[in-house]
Amino acid sequence: MKIKIIITNLFILLTLSLSAQSFKLVGVRGINAAEGWDKSVANSVHFDQAGRLYLHFTTFDTIAYKVNLIRHDFTNNQWSRVLAQDIVFAQKVEESDAIGLNDGTSIAVTQQYNSSIGKYFNSMYRISPDGTHNFLGPNPITATLYDFYQGYPAMALAPNGNIYLFEYASSISLSSVHRFTKWNGIQWADLPGLPLADMPRNVSIAINSQGRVYASYYIRGQNKTKVVRLNANETSWEELFITEQADRHEQNPKVHVTFDDEVYLTSYTLAGDFTTGFFGLSHIFKQTANGWVELGNGMRVGPGQSFLKTQSGELYLTGSDVVTIYKYNPSTNTWVPLQNDIQDGQRVSGYRPQLIEGSDGKIYNIFSNGIYLEMTVVQYKPETLSVNDIGTDESDISIYPNPFKNSFNIKLGKALNDGKHTYELLDASGRLIKKDKLSENISANHLEQGVYIFTIKDRNGKMVATKKIIKN
Repeated sequence: MKIKIIITNLFILLTLSLSAQSFKLVGVRGINAAEGWDKSVANSVHFDQAGRLYLHFTTFDTIAYKVNLIRHDFTNNQWSRVLAQDIVFAQKVEESDAIGLNDGTSIAVTQQYNSSIGKYFNSMYRISPDGTHNFLGPNPITATLYDFYQGYPAMALAPNGNIYLFEYASSISLSSVHRFTKWNGIQWADLPGLPLADMPRNVSIAINSQGRVYASYYIRGQNKTKVVRLNANETSWEELFITEQADRHEQNPKVHVTFDDEVYLTSYTLAGDFTTGFFGLSHIFKQTANGWVELGNGMRVGPGQSFLKTQSGELYLTGSDVVTIYKYNPSTNTWVPLQNDIQDGQRVSGYRPQLIEGSDGKIYNIFSNGIYLEMTVVQYKPETLSVNDIGTDESDISIYPNPFKNSFNIKLGKALNDGKHTYELLDASGRLIKKDKLSENISANHLEQGVYIFTIKDRNGKMVATKKIIKN
């Protein structure tokens, strides 16, 4: 009888695991339509240390230009406003960029156009989780107003809290002006600009765990993309890589620095000819000890690519011209589309997608179904992270606080709290730091500040969960 019960339970468990959906909606499809926000476009999506999901976006209508911050409650699968009232800009909002902090705060830069005088300018502001907001430094950031914009502002957050900002500008004579500055919490400080001879366009910024600043941009006139790095003293830029493809300059190349400080570049090129027709290809390059290597051989995912490396080492890619997400297969050097099993049968990617990984190992993608339409967030659960394989529930694993100082706690369900599971703590390079029996409190006094990978294994050595943790 006991053997029969065990076999029956295993059959039920296997059936549930195989029938579980990989994709599901976070809230409803078309968040902006449901809330009455017109023509919305997402600027950033981020999690706070409590695991709550925040979405910062800008809305456009005929009356005003507004900024919104909303938060998702996974308990009831609903979105709610963080701001009691939208931030309303009197001037036309051209574009925004934003970054999220662990406490839920959103910091954004907004490019505006004053139609009465025909000038452009940028403003930076902070939105707190309680709904209050304020501008950082002077508004506009600089006293100089520009006649033309040459692209959108780009920003990134360093581990020490400094904010790096790249601004485009142009005078009436069409001579370009590029400002690269740093906000230290008190004031703005000028940094070396990118090489003016390159006439940089479509700049992106990324920062590693050591605070080193990377930038990528399109070189006007050469139809190439360049990756550079600010030297340790922040006095000059070092060239790291330059592509050989004829990039479409109007589409953003982007440099990516992953949690383990690997550096990638995504770029968009125009292929074909007038006889066969033209089409766009997305290229993904990785920096290695032997130079830069392309992953795959060009993907037709469209411009506005979003790239993600997960804590388990998997690579994902999507773009504005596709309806799904692709996963990299290193064995075949190809990008393979994920099976879309979402319940409503509709797309799981679209215009200006943004991929992000949660602390639970799930992947989230925010996108619009067309330009400024139906802003939607979907969740994808990778098969390798299925805790159902050992009969646990998603709520069995929770790490807090994260980030932590001297120690962190682990909430364990019955399936993991059996004295037979172990944990491994690895640094950002993958080096094993500590291995021990799994318990509900882990001391980490000996660790230096930085990002670490925490994995849980069963008695057979099979990994059943992995989390990114941060020591402050």
